[in-house]
Amino acid sequence: MTGAIIPCLRHEGASRMIGWLWKAFGFGRHLVVENGAGGSAHTQLTLGRDMIMPGPAREVRLEKLEATPKTSTAPPKVPTSP
Repeated sequence: MTGAIIPCLRHEGASRMIGWLWKAFGFGRHLVVENGAGGSAHTQLTLGRDMIMPGPAREVRLEKLEATPKTSTAPPKVPTSP
């Protein structure tokens, strides 16, 4: 795997999303860590030389950098220069 960017994707139905990615696009399992409750705690899927990390929607300690998108009617805020 030599991809420069590895996106982390969070989804409410992560198990279904992972299964769909395998079937629809042919992603291969690089690493799957089970969570002990029938789902995965961490998953790495590869397609050619690229990788994605799909997982369950959850709040994490880095929520300012990674968060589950929320539906909003407001346009995104664009940062202004200092």
